[in-house]
Amino acid sequence: MGDPAHDLRRNLRRFDYVLSKFGITVRDLGVTGHGLRHEVLIGHYETFAGCPPPVRGGGVVPPEVDRAARRSVAQLAGHARTRAAGAYLGAVRVHRPAPPADGDVKDGRD
Repeated sequence: MGDPAHDLRRNLRRFDYVLSKFGITVRDLGVTGHGLRHEVLIGHYETFAGCPPPVRGGGVVPPEVDRAARRSVAQLAGHARTRAAGAYLGAVRVHRPAPPADGDVKDGRD
């Protein structure tokens, strides 16, 4: 929707104007265009990965599923770098096995 002949400020004003024409405003609906963008991208991740992203308290996702979901979110958002998806989804959660209980420690002298 942005016009390359205009600067970012003017394009953002135009975007806000168009949203307001459809009643999509903080005053009318309690939402912003940027907030809606986040919601769509978070929903896309949930559909792809099968659970909410870390920013919504989601659990650990298999690394290959998380990578593919983040790549898809970044692409949908128009970003070339997968890492940019972290701004919408939160940090990658890594599964770390729990340490053994005190009675389960093996010292190699069995």
